[in-house]
Amino acid sequence: MVLAISCDRNGAWSIDTDYLPVQFLCVHERLPANAPSDHAHVIDMTFYEPSLPSIGVQCDVKIQDAVATLLFNISKATLDQFLDSQTTSFKFLWSFKREHVENQMIVWRQGAQVLVSDPIKIHESQHNAY
Repeated sequence: MVLAISCDRNGAWSIDTDYLPVQFLCVHERLPANAPSDHAHVIDMTFYEPSLPSIGVQCDVKIQDAVATLLFNISKATLDQFLDSQTTSFKFLWSFKREHVENQMIVWRQGAQVLVSDPIKIHESQHNAY
């Protein structure tokens, strides 16, 4: 990781950085912290500071790590159900408030395919077109 923080004479801060590495937890038997980068992990959130993006620092978070961490933080049982090969369909709708705006996100697994998205609202007249 390369990180250079400087302050100009007007008091403005600038940061030159590559993505900060993400630290992982070894809290789930199927998601070891030392697994390859294309494997899901549970992120150690103690190293993440929510104000980092506002000052231009970005973390190297992979979507599979974010999903595993979200589901694990809901409950280990929720993550277990998502990972279970016997579960043919899994849908999780998360409602949350961010910066005073209501948001929703869906995690949907059908077989081996996973969709992570804002919920899509389809007007009734469009529903029959699909």
